Amino acid sequence: MPNNRMSDLAKILPPPSEAPEFNEKLLTWNQNKLGTRLPDDFVEFGKVYGSGTIETAYSWQVCSPFRVTFPIFVMDFARTCHLYKDAAEPEGVPFGIFPEVGGVLPFAKTPDGDRVGWITAGEPNSWKVVDMHDYEVGDFEIFDLSFSEYFLNVLTRKIVLRRHQGGDEWDPAVDIKFDNFVTFDKPFSMWPTVPGLLV
Repeated sequence: MPNNRMSDLAKILPPPSEAPEFNEKLLTWNQNKLGTRLPDDFVEFGKVYGSGTIETAYSWQVCSPFRVTFPIFVMDFARTCHLYKDAAEPEGVPFGIFPEVGGVLPFAKTPDGDRVGWITAGEPNSWKVVDMHDYEVGDFEIFDLSFSEYFLNVLTRKIVLRRHQGGDEWDPAVDIKFDNFVTFDKPFSMWPTVPGLLV
């Protein structure tokens, strides 16, 4: 079962010098809008780091659960998955598209268009993580890890993602940092709706 490893993650990923502002009411609103509670370590990450970019030789933009646009971040990924699924009609993909039961709820994206999220089957603190490029067999990896365990293992290179194999390397002791910069917010009017997610 995945574990909360936020204290270990903070040792290798220094938090920002100023703690981000967070609003518990906004977290409640986001969870109600999505129809699910979010994993405890992800909520803790939002309180300590906020939204921002985890940088090494590669980078991940993480959307805080306290960000007003978090449901839209989730919806954008669902829309993209529907486009891939409708175009490719993939067979054998062992997860759905959120808000389906067992659908993928994203928490990070990369500059190359990859997404990392949870397969929302079971209790939130036991959700598995999927690292994926698109909704098709061969373009994703599933890990029985929590949010914090995923980043702890990938950043320390205990796990080398398939998409990183043969690519750039980094020194976990010096080459990991967090930046509060993100690029994923857009005006609400630009986003199409996904049935069952936002109304």
